[in-house]
Amino acid sequence: MKVIAAALLLVLISNPSATAGGAVRGFGGKSCGSWLEARAAQEDDRYQDWLDGFLTGVNWYQMTGETDAAASTDEAGMDYWLDGYCRQHPTVVFAFAASALLQSFHPELQRR
Repeated sequence: MKVIAAALLLVLISNPSATAGGAVRGFGGKSCGSWLEARAAQEDDRYQDWLDGFLTGVNWYQMTGETDAAASTDEAGMDYWLDGYCRQHPTVVFAFAASALLQSFHPELQRR
């Protein structure tokens, strides 16, 4: 447990913006670089599940007049966009990449 706490502290110190939007749970707190590694190994199911949950949460709480925040694309389109973003920003947490993806579809939405 102390090792996990020390690792978390190291991540938060090395990336102070990681906590700027609030607590990030699950695979959203991992780096974009780890997303790319998981994609290369075809082991990205947990990231996909996290992304689906993130988008569902947005659909429930932020969207007005639209039922699907990602209606303009499909999973392959989102993966392509996230791959490009994460190649450019490998140290950013995956939740920020997901937020940037959402904002690319809906610039009117603000990340809290």
